[in-house]
Amino acid sequence: TLWIDTKDGANTPKRWDGDGSNWIAITDKAAQDAADAAVALATRIAVVEGVLDDMQVDIDNAVATAGGKNKIVRSHYPAPSGPHSQYVAGDVWWQYGDNSYTGPIVGSWQYSGSEWVPISIGSEIIPYLTVDKLVATGGAKFPVAVIDTLVGDTAFLESLVVDTVSIADGAITTPKLKTGSIQIGHFAEETSETISSEITSATEELGSGLSSEFTEAIDSLPFSDYTPVDTFNTRTGDIDTAISAAEQAAADNLNAARTELDEQIETINTTLAENKLYIDINPTDGIRLGHIDNNLNVQITNDRLSFLEGNTEVAYISNQKLYITTAEVTDQLVITRPGFDSSFYFDPRDNGNLSFRFRSN
Repeated sequence: TLWIDTKDGANTPKRWDGDGSNWIAITDKAAQDAADAAVALATRIAVVEGVLDDMQVDIDNAVATAGGKNKIVRSHYPAPSGPHSQYVAGDVWWQYGDNSYTGPIVGSWQYSGSEWVPISIGSEIIPYLTVDKLVATGGAKFPVAVIDTLVGDTAFLESLVVDTVSIADGAITTPKLKTGSIQIGHFAEETSETISSEITSATEELGSGLSSEFTEAIDSLPFSDYTPVDTFNTRTGDIDTAISAAEQAAADNLNAARTELDEQIETINTTLAENKLYIDINPTDGIRLGHIDNNLNVQITNDRLSFLEGNTEVAYISNQKLYITTAEVTDQLVITRPGFDSSFYFDPRDNGNLSFRFRSN
């Protein structure tokens, strides 16, 4: 009797052994080798998929670590409005005049967690300014300037309001003072030209030193601890490229493995199809040996070994005996008993008769 064991999808053919106590697997070497190769290939695919999973975890951890620190963003655009998931509270945004990032900073913001809030630079960062020329262009203005001591050669002011002006003797030589521009409680005409000259000189000195002092103060800030936004975007792009490359490599390897597995399966199916031409295994009829188109076949069942001509059983062996419907012996038929040194045999004679003889061995 033949039985196909479907446990775990193996589909293993088995037969009942001669003593009637166990099922024994029937294996074909070529099919078994192909099946073993398919199992090994499937194991390799599982290993590759595990390595790719570990790589993805490492990439995710690297991205999460890079995004967990405060940073200063350097850009020639102003800070965007609204919340942004790629920034965290405390991040700083510096806006430069152009994309060379070497000019003056024209705007600064700090991210609150939901939006960018403008921030200003306090006097603690820039305690002193020494300039040659201070120029406010366009509509730019200083809303408040608190100066303990102003020393200069010339000052051009739209309006000057003072309580007291003290001028050394002989310092004023101008014959006229324009009181529409300078409002004082009591003043001498000769002070106009001198004051104008000194204020102008001080303004030029202040303007000349402001740019260098401000630039030096900004350069002293700890930019080295942060990543510029363009560099950050470039690194993010590199990570995305690496992830895409890893995904593509994984897909290519998986497709190659599937192709190889399909080829192995096709080889197995071809081998089984070829074997089925000579070996037919059926749970009911047992094992049938012989080409499917042959008229003569051998059939093996639990209780006999049969010799078939077409579908007719012409002889079979069972219980240590040979049963045959019709036998034709072309030379001699010898009968020997085990344990004896003699035998009997039928011997055809030349005259066409048949002799039954005894022969001692």
